Amino acid sequence: MVLKLLFDQDFENYFAQAGAGTPLWLMVHVPKTAGSSLGTELAALLKPSYNINIRNVDPQLDHITRPAARHAAKFEFAVDQFLAAAAATPHRFATGHITGDHAKRIMTTLPDVRAFAMLRHPIARFVSDYRYQRTPMHSDPEGFKARYPDFPTYVHTHRITNKITSHLVPKRLLDTKDAQACIDYITDTYTFIGMQEAYPLSFRTITTLIGSPARATARERVNTPTPENSVELTPELERTIRENNPIDMAVFNAFAQRLRAIREGLAAYLNRKDTTNKP
Repeated sequence: MVLKLLFDQDFENYFAQAGAGTPLWLMVHVPKTAGSSLGTELAALLKPSYNINIRNVDPQLDHITRPAARHAAKFEFAVDQFLAAAAATPHRFATGHITGDHAKRIMTTLPDVRAFAMLRHPIARFVSDYRYQRTPMHSDPEGFKARYPDFPTYVHTHRITNKITSHLVPKRLLDTKDAQACIDYITDTYTFIGMQEAYPLSFRTITTLIGSPARATARERVNTPTPENSVELTPELERTIRENNPIDMAVFNAFAQRLRAIREGLAAYLNRKDTTNKP
């Protein structure tokens, strides 16, 4: 429950406790929340690092015909691979588009894991995800365009909801639709929750926690606007996205409000630490 110290503005105790030792820092990478940029910089600071992904997963799993089931099976295998690697050689940093169940499994299997994540306003994240999947950065942009020829179609037919929270809490908890229980779980389980909307401050906070205070420089996998991925966000579409993602909205609003309340105090504290640590 160390995160509560941060939100109580007990910065000295928060950084002393959360930054102690040489733990594995596990970044739960919620898609389209500046995680690629953050992960690139942290991987350079914390060695050895590990990217949990399905690129090198056993191709025998390709026999699973349903795409969602095949993807889930491959990610389970990828987590198995990471746990085996981490058991053989303790890692300092790991990241991936893991689910809340994966994160819980890693935290209960390995010693001294400190998990953190970045959030983003659910509507902005949803729009960015749509735009990303229509670019060559996505594995199958043409297939995506065939399924979702325009943004309104994506909004009204896309069936994956509360995607942010699904990466942060176990599925059993998310299925209860209890937003406050999800917020409490994140508060009790994670060492830090940052915001893309406050990326510079979030970056300074996490790098201070790992003992290498720095300011952000990397910008990875950024969606360049093109006619192919343009979006017109009407009030009706915005309302539909909110209604389809109520837990994400509640989680984001809760942590955004907490971060806004401590933003000035946290920035002042980090500035003082910068001054104190300079020779």
